[in-house]
Amino acid sequence: QVSVSKRKEIMSYKYIFLLSAFTLGVPPGIYCQERNEVVVDYNTRRFLSGVSELDRSKYFNIHSTSDDDKDVGKFLADYQVGLGRKFWGPYSYAYNKTHEVGKYPQMKPYSGNISVKRYIATEHPYVQHIQGGIDVQAAGAWSAEYYSNSELVPEFFEPLNEPFVHANDAGFTVQGQAMRELMVDFYASIGKHIHNNPRLNGKMKVIGYAAAYPAWEDGNFNYWNTRMKMFIDRAGAYMDGFSVHLYDGINVTGTDTKRSGSNSEAVLDMVEAYSYIKFGHVKPLAISEFGGIDNSKPDDSYDDISSVRSVSSFNHFLFNLMERQDYLFISIPFVSDKAEWHITAANNYTSYSAALFIPDNPQNLKNTTWRLNDKKYFFELWKNVKGERVDITSSNPDIQVQAFKDGGRLYIALDNLDDNPQTVYLNNKNSWKDVSNVTKRSLYVNYNAGIEYTEQNVPSMPESISIVPNQTIVLVADVSSSAFTNSIIRNKYYSSEYLKPISAGSSLSFPFTGIESGSGRASLRMSIGRPVSASKKPVVKINGTAVSVPDNWKGYGQSNRNIFFGMIEVPFDILLLKNGDNNVDITFSDGGGHVSSMILQVEKYTVSTLQNGTFSEGLSAWQPLGNYGTVCVQTDNAGNNVACISGHAGLMQRVDMESGRTYRFSADVKTEGACKLKVMLQDMSTGTVYTEEFSSPGNYKAVSFDFNSTVKKVVCAIVCERQNDAAWIDNIVLLPQN
Repeated sequence: QVSVSKRKEIMSYKYIFLLSAFTLGVPPGIYCQERNEVVVDYNTRRFLSGVSELDRSKYFNIHSTSDDDKDVGKFLADYQVGLGRKFWGPYSYAYNKTHEVGKYPQMKPYSGNISVKRYIATEHPYVQHIQGGIDVQAAGAWSAEYYSNSELVPEFFEPLNEPFVHANDAGFTVQGQAMRELMVDFYASIGKHIHNNPRLNGKMKVIGYAAAYPAWEDGNFNYWNTRMKMFIDRAGAYMDGFSVHLYDGINVTGTDTKRSGSNSEAVLDMVEAYSYIKFGHVKPLAISEFGGIDNSKPDDSYDDISSVRSVSSFNHFLFNLMERQDYLFISIPFVSDKAEWHITAANNYTSYSAALFIPDNPQNLKNTTWRLNDKKYFFELWKNVKGERVDITSSNPDIQVQAFKDGGRLYIALDNLDDNPQTVYLNNKNSWKDVSNVTKRSLYVNYNAGIEYTEQNVPSMPESISIVPNQTIVLVADVSSSAFTNSIIRNKYYSSEYLKPISAGSSLSFPFTGIESGSGRASLRMSIGRPVSASKKPVVKINGTAVSVPDNWKGYGQSNRNIFFGMIEVPFDILLLKNGDNNVDITFSDGGGHVSSMILQVEKYTVSTLQNGTFSEGLSAWQPLGNYGTVCVQTDNAGNNVACISGHAGLMQRVDMESGRTYRFSADVKTEGACKLKVMLQDMSTGTVYTEEFSSPGNYKAVSFDFNSTVKKVVCAIVCERQNDAAWIDNIVLLPQN
């Protein structure tokens, strides 16, 4: 139902030609059949802030720096993979020289040019590297001295690996929270001294704290307050970015849970939100490890099945991280190289579980050949995937999607987070007419049998595709047009409020400033930490107008946890937003827990076109018209969604345009009997109406006409004026022609 305030806004535009025949306020049309719809518009380039091109160096890496090994080097070149992380740094070096924690040797001066290599250097939080009573300022100065006198430095320095979970280790003279605070001051001093060193500033980035178990919600968010928040408050000003480790499965402590999906989204959103509140901008993330932990074995030795189960988690997390490229330094799936250090008599000459290479003669590594194990199929699946992002949407949050176009080559990626098989319907406004030479790559992780990887040529882009749990599919195809006719830009807006406690019936307010609205899509990223039994469906109002909260979110329901901590995406009509200040209000019917973060995501077309022209999102973006008929979305015989206008009714949408440009309206139309479908475009400032009528009894017909826009805002109305007739319309497009 249209609100009173919305009616007043619509009335103010004096839609004379519409209001004479129709009254607003018809309930939205019924969505006749729910299904998984993925819509790809490869003529529209998609941006994350100002970033469109996929940066493979941020995603496809291994936990190694052994590019001087011929086997590793060949793999990196063949699969376009980068280096990730190495355990070595100034404190390992110092202890090897002085054998005393906190005592540092004299470096040989080096005045030549310093080269930077893209990887993360890190060190273990051993007592040899950090201890109670050390001079943290001297420690920070030493790191700057060490690297400023080195010929080659890492791009990233993460001083300690997963430090906080070791805060109670035996041998530390200071333990618990006091030790964590010492570690944070250690980080702060390192960041300060490296940034103040003119030979290193601008070359090296300091990141931390390598959060190993980011259960921010534990202890009613006491874990957050005493870990990441404390780190950001005490050391964040000296950090270039914040690093987190994400794993499915048991990570150090806790129950066997999944972080991929809504949980990892909430974990990272909370860091971004507080970073914005603290610094006025979002500092980048570094996901220095991600993957899955398998607990079917008592040790970390390799076998061909259990050691590749993590690959499904690689893919699940990857789709999350691909949506964060504009705020991401690097991410590293936990895949090591040969890991020869593990192949010893003490370990029965077994390979390391995370290893990528396996020897055929493990007891004589100097006389062996190495094979790639099945982890290689993760890199095979994504081999050569590159290009500019293209506009792609999924109606089901459990079906994660990404798409890229590299000249005339199109890549469409699908990933199933659900615990059940899904059928996904693929839609495109051109019905895939200009797409050919389709190859389907499929990677499925079978828990009991390992990885099943296939590549097959298919005759054409499939209308539907089946995808089972722990399966990821990449469709590769040729597309005849490499040009883009439009762009859609995704921006995220952060509130000045976060981590607000929930009381039953009390409204929580989240203000947003600087919003730029327009034609496109909008959604609210609502992250909550609440008892699993508590409601996850509050009343949400955007600038006073209530919007529908979905019952589904990315990933599983977290029923095996005591606390649900996840991000639930709430889509809403972008027309509810206004330029400048906006407000979101949330009210839960029951108390307990917190809203951890609230982020507005706005995707705006640069060349405004009609939204949801394929009706893949039901009647989203369309306003039904008329009290003497109905409007709904139906599924035709080919499995495509179409809008059905029955009786004296219609659809309306407001569109932003560029003045002085010619636009072409096109659609597929079918009518019943003598019914005619009337398409009207009206300049909102002058009231001038451009009208075309179409009829196509019994069969769909492609129709089009050109329209010259003299102003920036136009109303498009599609109506059926015969009481007992019906018309169907689909694939509506409004694009500039010059």
